[in-house]
Amino acid sequence: MKKTKLLLSTLVSFLLAFVMVFAVACNDGGNTGNTNNNVDHGITDSSKDGLALDHISVSGYTKTFTLGTAFSTGNLVVTATLNDYSISDKYTTDVELNAGEYVVDSSDYNANRVGVYTIYVSHTRSNVTRTAHYTVEVTPVTPAYGGIVVALAEGKQDTFTLTETDKSATVAKDTVAVYLVDADGEPAEEALHEDQYDADLYLGSAKIENNTTDIGGVYSLVVTLKADTTNQDFIPIYIVNPVTDIELANADTAETEQEASSKDEISGTWEFTVTYSNGTTKTVKAGDEGLTIEIDTKTAGENKTANVKYVEADAKGTEHEAATTVTYTITAKVIEGDTITYTITGVVNLTEPNWSNSYSEDPGEDINSTVDIEFTGGVTTGEHKKSATDGTELTNHLDLNATGKSIKITVGAGATNVNIKAYVSHSSTNNNRSAYLGATCFDTESYIDTIAMGGDSGNAVSGTLYVLEADNATPGTYYVYGNATVHIYAVEVVYTVASSTGGDEISTDPVAIKFDGLTAGDYYGATADGVTENMGDIGTITIPEKSLVEALEIVHTTKDKLSIKSVNETITDGNETYTLTKSFSTQGGSTTARRVIKLTLASSHSYTIKVWAKTTSNNRYVQYLNAASGDFTKCTTAVGNGSVNKHEFTANGGTLFIGGDNNIDIYLIVIELAD
Repeated sequence: MKKTKLLLSTLVSFLLAFVMVFAVACNDGGNTGNTNNNVDHGITDSSKDGLALDHISVSGYTKTFTLGTAFSTGNLVVTATLNDYSISDKYTTDVELNAGEYVVDSSDYNANRVGVYTIYVSHTRSNVTRTAHYTVEVTPVTPAYGGIVVALAEGKQDTFTLTETDKSATVAKDTVAVYLVDADGEPAEEALHEDQYDADLYLGSAKIENNTTDIGGVYSLVVTLKADTTNQDFIPIYIVNPVTDIELANADTAETEQEASSKDEISGTWEFTVTYSNGTTKTVKAGDEGLTIEIDTKTAGENKTANVKYVEADAKGTEHEAATTVTYTITAKVIEGDTITYTITGVVNLTEPNWSNSYSEDPGEDINSTVDIEFTGGVTTGEHKKSATDGTELTNHLDLNATGKSIKITVGAGATNVNIKAYVSHSSTNNNRSAYLGATCFDTESYIDTIAMGGDSGNAVSGTLYVLEADNATPGTYYVYGNATVHIYAVEVVYTVASSTGGDEISTDPVAIKFDGLTAGDYYGATADGVTENMGDIGTITIPEKSLVEALEIVHTTKDKLSIKSVNETITDGNETYTLTKSFSTQGGSTTARRVIKLTLASSHSYTIKVWAKTTSNNRYVQYLNAASGDFTKCTTAVGNGSVNKHEFTANGGTLFIGGDNNIDIYLIVIELAD
């Protein structure tokens, strides 16, 4: 009987052990990182119940490994945030994933080299994949003697410039000096001999063979003791390939002529070849980072010059600049703020002397102002040649006198900043002859401008042309006349005009930039390899057409995280109240390449910019850059800790970047005219 009980007990123990082993094996099978996305924690597939994957987050992972230690996730916890759209009021739920429901990518990790490495974690649900990442550090093993310290050797350089002659750079072992460090952390006075260590060049986790490279970047010269390979130290090595030249690449297809406009259109067709010191090239175009084009498309003219500049920092952070010019032509088209020169060409080139008694020039259907010229007292012409100051030869003229012959100039009510010039002369040696420009015809006592003429040499091919001028005049009627016979060769009227409401006029109403059209979640502008990913699913920000804001872009091209958060906030600004459901989070801070809002503001104006933001820490600021490149400026007051507050600054038209110096949440931006 006892033997039977013992046998049964043994059998039961064996079966229990088998079940436990089987259960453990099943539970542990996902730790290799294989994806198993069908486990739903009791939550059905989103295609049936409206649950959708928003983003994932990670915590509990191991952050530090000593040199030579294999990577492990430690107590990694991966949480998926799901949104339920099946009901009218969306709600969010967080679910902790099992090991088999996510993939860990540790390919960047190198256990045999000290440094910082990025680990990526991804999870897929209903064909939607979201990725999170974290960093780990491999630290040196410090032996009893206290380790080593590496410094740049005397007389050696840590920066190597690639050239067309030397297209590659070789970093020698003797670039560094290596010192043992005692237990108190003090380095020895004498450096180690080169035979006692190896010095290898790395770019990221990739070892560079023979320490020779032809690619610019920030490298690491890693020193490893031969007697103790667990101990390492390194210094940064900079391989620089600065920009040296820029030129127009598509001269045959680039547009170089457009009508006058508040918007630059032709430079959008220009492509430039940038050349680097080693002879390699790349193509850049308008809108690319580092490229600025100074161009005036608001004023008509031929052979105008656009100044083009490309600035790029080398691997060490030093900025280098290349410049060129492009010649272009702007034809007259009048819109708000344009300055157009109207020269009454019929007077200058009077080839047909059978003029009627009036002449009118209408700048166009979009203009609510005209220039009208009336010849009083009949027309008398002549051919006394004169040369203008720009070398133009003026042959024909009209005769004016003190008894009835004059020119009446009428400038319509739509004109501002009026400037009138009359080019006059005469062919007599009588020094008492004068020409006048005034508001009352034949008034020699009250006038705007006069010139006394005399001593001309009759029919000389070149002689003196005098200029009568009314500057900063107002719309109205003006006369050119003389106290005796004088000759007028040309009339020029320059003024600023405004377009009609049906033209290219822009609205000057304030523009509010909200983030409600964006999708909450985390976004990465690039992978670990620097390849740009699709940011299209982030959503859109809507701005009014023909507004103060010509263009808006979220710039994020790095592998850092950008977050759009769901919020519920109401902000009142004057008579306007804004209800906000999303905020723009700058996470670790903004640059011109990451986590930043880039605006293009209409030129010829100055602006007041208002930004409402919040953070959870002290001493964090809204920052801005009113240029295509350069350093950001912080607002004068810190962002509110736990509460939304307003920050104001002024800006000019053109490029404007808005972001944060650290992790802040931007809720609203309002742009108003300051002038």
